[in-house]
Amino acid sequence: MFQYAAGRRLAGKVGSELKLDITWFDSNSERQYSLRHLSIHENFALEKEILGLKYLSPSLYDRVLKTLGLRSSLLPPAPGYIKERLNRFDPEILTLSDDVYLEGYWQSEKYFFDIRDVIRKEFYPRAPLSAEGMKIADSVSSCESVSIHIRRGDYVSNALVNSHHGVCSLKYYHQGIQYIASHMPELNFFVFSDDPLWCRQNLHIPFHTSFIDRNDPERDYEDLHLMSLCKHHIIANSSFSWWGAWLATSPYKIVVGPKKWFALKERSTQDLIPRDWITL
Repeated sequence: MFQYAAGRRLAGKVGSELKLDITWFDSNSERQYSLRHLSIHENFALEKEILGLKYLSPSLYDRVLKTLGLRSSLLPPAPGYIKERLNRFDPEILTLSDDVYLEGYWQSEKYFFDIRDVIRKEFYPRAPLSAEGMKIADSVSSCESVSIHIRRGDYVSNALVNSHHGVCSLKYYHQGIQYIASHMPELNFFVFSDDPLWCRQNLHIPFHTSFIDRNDPERDYEDLHLMSLCKHHIIANSSFSWWGAWLATSPYKIVVGPKKWFALKERSTQDLIPRDWITL
């Protein structure tokens, strides 16, 4: 979503067409392309377009590398291949004018803040909510709702992923609950997680709490939308909950995020968390 939003902003600025490269998902069995569920301008780049912008001599790829089955990364990069080089917002990206291939995470609202209304509109689900989703939507819209997102999954089970990201502690979540409770009365909490059983067993909230455990990865976009309907948010160190909070339009929303977003100290988050969010 960060990648699409940054590309959408740049394409609109230069009057160009945004095309998506989703070939990464061909070799990744644990993740699937899901933007198709949102109201985006979906246009996929052809292989020749990708190669032409990424590599200096794409014809060499066809004639030699592809024949031998070697990696295309052996080719020299083309001038239009722009790889993220900073762990923070890079204003030079928004000055690009020619056709380019953007590779990176681009995790800052500064890349697309001036078209935020467009992004919110395009990140709205294409299909209507399910009947159960509508019930939950009515619930979160009719009370002082707080979404809590707890990301576990590969953050816990995969040692390499865990060493990079880490997980938010229960202490962090309880501090977030206390912070919002000190500012808002009569709260209702809605817990979203890829490990709802763990949440039920370990997260003890002294307020009315609903655990949302009905959607599988095929319908995670519905959970994202339901999170965005909540009035306030306690997010994980996860782009999924970041977007759930950012897409929310409550004019007085309180968003609590973790100070420590990455386990790796060298990764900067100075432009990742919006200034009006609270970090604990």
